[in-house]
Amino acid sequence: MDSASFPAPSGATFIMTIALATLFDKSERRDGERMAVSGAVELYFRTSQRLLVVKPRGAADRVFRLKLAAKPGHMRAPGPWQTADTVAGPGEAPHRPGTGDGYELRYRVVWAGED
Repeated sequence: MDSASFPAPSGATFIMTIALATLFDKSERRDGERMAVSGAVELYFRTSQRLLVVKPRGAADRVFRLKLAAKPGHMRAPGPWQTADTVAGPGEAPHRPGTGDGYELRYRVVWAGED
């Protein structure tokens, strides 16, 4: 299972490939200076091509490429924050997000029984 923290957009849906994420806490919380929401999504194995799509209500989708090996190991702590790789709204061509987009992601791989 992959555990992730995202800046908290109201009414967002998080999707990884075709698996829907489970949000742990829908109330507001802070991760340092960031408003954040935490969740988990089942991680597909034997592929290094993993995308996570954040679909905020009323805003363009954000696509994050997860930088993981095909068989990632357990991670004790989340990795660094990363910005979206692509932004695309209805009727617009996919493009790189601008500076200060406000959507960042960090994640860790959690193996059952470890940590």
